[in-house]
Amino acid sequence: MARKKILQVLGALDDIIRDPVTRQRFVEHPAITLREAGYDPDDVPPPVWDALTRMTFDELKAISDLGFALTEAGLLDGSLPYKHPV
Repeated sequence: MARKKILQVLGALDDIIRDPVTRQRFVEHPAITLREAGYDPDDVPPPVWDALTRMTFDELKAISDLGFALTEAGLLDGSLPYKHPV
């Protein structure tokens, strides 16, 4: 059950990071942005949260660009139990 919750919150973070508007909000107010998406920052593994919250807008955009590229290349085809590249 805990793993499913982690995958769900990571999916929400993926959605946040892929959208430029929510990405900027996340950079400015990460916990608030995640809560507005319906998730608790305490559900994110601490090393992941620490890494993401230290990243700049451009660094998060690079992760987003990689996710889009992996999807476009067919490497994230929906057969995985999650949709994010991380």
